[in-house]
Amino acid sequence: LYFFWDLAGMKYVPLAGFWLIAPLAVLGGVAQWHRRRKLALLYLFILVYMVGVVAFFVNARFRLPVVPFLIVFAAYAVHYVITIYKKKDLRLVKAIAVLAAAAIVVNIDFLAFEKIRSYSTAFSHATLGNTYLKMSRKEKALEHYTRAREIHESAPTPAFQLIGREVDYNLGLLLWEKGLCTRAIEALRRVGSDPKHRDDVYAQNALNYLGDCYLKRNEIDKAYMTYQEFMRINPGDMRAVTGLATCTALTGNPEEAENMLLSVIQTSTTAYAPAYIALGQIQHRLGKTSEAVASFTAASRLPGHEREALTALAEMYQEVGEIDAAIRVLERAAAYYPPSDTTIRSWIARLQSTR
Repeated sequence: LYFFWDLAGMKYVPLAGFWLIAPLAVLGGVAQWHRRRKLALLYLFILVYMVGVVAFFVNARFRLPVVPFLIVFAAYAVHYVITIYKKKDLRLVKAIAVLAAAAIVVNIDFLAFEKIRSYSTAFSHATLGNTYLKMSRKEKALEHYTRAREIHESAPTPAFQLIGREVDYNLGLLLWEKGLCTRAIEALRRVGSDPKHRDDVYAQNALNYLGDCYLKRNEIDKAYMTYQEFMRINPGDMRAVTGLATCTALTGNPEEAENMLLSVIQTSTTAYAPAYIALGQIQHRLGKTSEAVASFTAASRLPGHEREALTALAEMYQEVGEIDAAIRVLERAAAYYPPSDTTIRSWIARLQSTR
């Protein structure tokens, strides 16, 4: 309730919660004590129920069923205070004292409650992030994952470790997709920081995205060490081999990188488009044009990376002067670009003008 109250933009509007109802109910109970025989069922229900909650439950939501009965006494307390105030009755002093004492007792664990609530709020943001991610509303998911992490950093709780890894993984992935590598690196590093989970799927995926972020930032040494760690965990993973080969080529060993990729492509039972794209780029660098064309063509036939593969293939055809072939490839590539993006159409028009 508090979470959605804040989410609705009512953060600075006080919500009449247990912090207010309970002290007023205590005052109402004291003021009505002279009628305790008639109100015995109310008194007994509240007493027995609250003892049961304290003894067996730790979540605040379990006190909700008693709130309607507390409201009965709280409402009378408001009426009682207004009445004695109008009469200038000295009982007002006693009423204020009882209310103050009750407020202190009820809210004495306010700081501890705030800490618990910080985790609860972070958990709610993480849950909303997961929901939006399933709905493919990635901007909203990113917003809630970021907020969950911010809440934990401002009020750390041990319980956050239950959801922290998933939050950091999804946060890092979304930031990586947007090209925000500086922030993505911070999140992805935390995913593999727990020694108990350094070898699981989350850690391996995080290392793959982390290495790619380093490559995009031209931090080749860090990318190389990241992919080496990935290789140590899973030597046969094509993502790790592809990343390591890319780093090897960028550090001046394209022949070694080509052999690495050829070896893993020939022995793997699963075709991996980025491996063919990386191989094509390395072969292009080595001047092996026909081999590069074959690699990019193979990549373009695999799902998920058609846009990148077809664009690279068109560049190869253009470079060797096969303009018609380049145009045909670009016409295929146009299907993978949004209608508002005129990049491919402009490129085709330039090539057609050179015929």
